[in-house]
Amino acid sequence: MGRTLRAFRLAGGLIRYDRALAIQDALVAARKAGGGQDCALLLQHSPVYTIGKRGHDGHLRHGREHLEDLGAQVYEVPRGGEVTFHGPGQVIMYPVLQLREQPRRCGARVYVETLEDAACDMLAAYGIQARGQVPGRTGVWVDDRKIGALGVQISGGVTKHGIAVNVDVDLSWFEPIVPCGIDDCDVTSIRREVEQYGGGSGWGAEGSRWKDVSEALVSAFARRLGYDGVALHDTDDLEHTALRAPSG
Repeated sequence: MGRTLRAFRLAGGLIRYDRALAIQDALVAARKAGGGQDCALLLQHSPVYTIGKRGHDGHLRHGREHLEDLGAQVYEVPRGGEVTFHGPGQVIMYPVLQLREQPRRCGARVYVETLEDAACDMLAAYGIQARGQVPGRTGVWVDDRKIGALGVQISGGVTKHGIAVNVDVDLSWFEPIVPCGIDDCDVTSIRREVEQYGGGSGWGAEGSRWKDVSEALVSAFARRLGYDGVALHDTDDLEHTALRAPSG
C-alpha cells in the first residue's frame, strides 16, 4: 500500500505567526519523541516580518518601529536565512517531517533543494519557468525576480519552518526590508508574472487561486519525497485538527 503525506490547510482567514509557531513546536516535539505524524501545514499569515539567524537590523531599511507602524508583527526566529515578509496572498507550507523516515531519505541540503524543486514544479504547471539552487542566492527565482523564500530548522532529524510562495501578495510589503539579505532583490508573484510577463497559463479564478496553488505545491513536494499522494484536510481550526489527528 502506498504512502500518503498528510497536509492540514487553513481554509479560511489568516493565522498569527506566533500561533502557527506554537503548532509547529507541538508537532515537532511529538515527532522527536517518536510519536505524532509527518505532515505539512498550509496557511496564510497575518502581516509579519521574520528575522532569521543571518538577519540583522541592517536589513530593515527604516527600523523595527516602522514595520510595526505598518501593522505587522516582527519576530526573530532560529531558522536559516535573513529577513522576509509573510502575509495575505502567500502560500506558506510548513512541513514537519522526520527526515530519517521519508520514502526517499534525505539530509538537510537535499531537503532544502526538494522544497525549491517542488515550488518550481508547481510554477511550471502554471507556465512560469522558475529555478532554485541559484549560486549565492537561496529561494526560488524567475530570472532575477524572487518568487519564493525559504528557511528551515532541523533538529533531531525533524524539520520546522519551510517555504513561502508569492501568489497575489501586495509586493509593497517588501519595500521596507532587504529581502533575504539581497540589496537589489526584485520580488515578484504569480500575479505579477501573469500581468507583466505573460506567464501563468491555467491561472485560476480569483476565489480559488490560493487553494489551487497550495494544493499544487504540497502535491509536488510529496512527489519529490517519494510519496504516492497527499491526504489534504481543510480546516478552520488548524491547531485542533493538526494536533489531534490520529497517527498512522
